[in-house]
Amino acid sequence: MSRSQQRNLSDCLQKISAIIAEASVRPHEPSAEDVALRAARIEKRNNQRLKQKKIFSAVKNSRRVDFD
Repeated sequence: MSRSQQRNLSDCLQKISAIIAEASVRPHEPSAEDVALRAARIEKRNNQRLKQKKIFSAVKNSRRVDFD
C-alpha cells in the first residue's frame, strides 16, 4: 500500500482484525415461521418435480409401440 513498512504492517493488522471480526459474527437463528416457509417451498418444489416426471413418463409411454 505505502512505502513505509510500519504503515504496511499496521494496514495488514487492521485487515486481519477486520477479517477475524467478520468471521466471529454468528448468523441469526431462523424463526419457526422461516423454517415452516422453507419446508413448504421444498415440498411444493418436490410436488412440481413429481408432476413433471409423470408427464414425461406419460409422453414416453404414448410413444411406445406394443407388438402383441
